[in-house]
Amino acid sequence: MDGAAARDARLDGRDEEDVGSLKGVRLGIKYQDNKYDVGHYFIVVENAVRRMGSTSLRAYCEPRGDIRAFRIDRIIEIVDPRTGEVHEEPPVFLAELIRIAEARSGRRRKPVNQSKETQEDATARLIAEAEDGLIALLFFAHADEALHPAEAALLWRYLDWQKERCGIAGKVNKTTLDVWMAATVPDTQQFADALDKLLRGDQADARYVLALIPQIVMADGEASEVETGRLKGLMALLNQPLPSRL
Repeated sequence: MDGAAARDARLDGRDEEDVGSLKGVRLGIKYQDNKYDVGHYFIVVENAVRRMGSTSLRAYCEPRGDIRAFRIDRIIEIVDPRTGEVHEEPPVFLAELIRIAEARSGRRRKPVNQSKETQEDATARLIAEAEDGLIALLFFAHADEALHPAEAALLWRYLDWQKERCGIAGKVNKTTLDVWMAATVPDTQQFADALDKLLRGDQADARYVLALIPQIVMADGEASEVETGRLKGLMALLNQPLPSRL
C-alpha cells in the first residue's frame, strides 16, 4: 500500500506501559496522523503500549521501513493484507487485539478461584496454555495466504482439547481468539521458537500439535506448494516420513 508520511513520533520508551505482545500480527491500516493526513500502511505489530492516556500499536511500518507507534483511536480502517478483506468495525477488532495483548502479558493467568473465573481469565489461561501450539499451527494454516473455515475448525479443536485438558472452567471469548488467529501470521523464526518450546515441554501437547499439522495442510482438500515445502522441512527436522496423502 502507498501512503502519506506517518508523522506520529517513534516510541522512545519513556513514560510508556507495555500492555503485552502482539508479535506476528500483520495488518493493513488506513491511518490519520496528528496532522490529519491520511495514509495506507502495511504494519507488522510487535506489541501494544499505553502512553499519556492513549493505546498504540508499536509496529514495523513497511512503507516507512522503521518502527512506528500507531494510536488505535486514529486507525480508520483495517484490511487483511493478504485477502483485501476490510474489517467493518475497526474499534471492535482493535479492542480484541488489546485483550490478546493483555492476556499474553501474563497478568490474568492464575485466578484465585478457577470455579469463578471470568471470561477474560478463562481466555487468558487458554492463551497461556495454547500459545506455542497455536503459533505452530498458524504457521501452516496461513501458508496459502488465507485461513479457511476447515483450518479454523481444526484450530478450535486444538483449543477445545487444551481447555478440557487444563481444566479451564470459564467460558472463553471466541471472538477474541478468532481475531487473533485471523491476524497472526507467524514468520519462520516465530514458528521455530514455538516448535522448540513444544518439543521441550509437555509431550502430550507436542504430539497433538504435530498430529494436527498434516490435517491443517490438507484441510481445504489440497496442499499448496508452500504448505508442502513447510511440511517437508518439519518432517525432515523430526526425521519422520511425509504423510501418505501428500
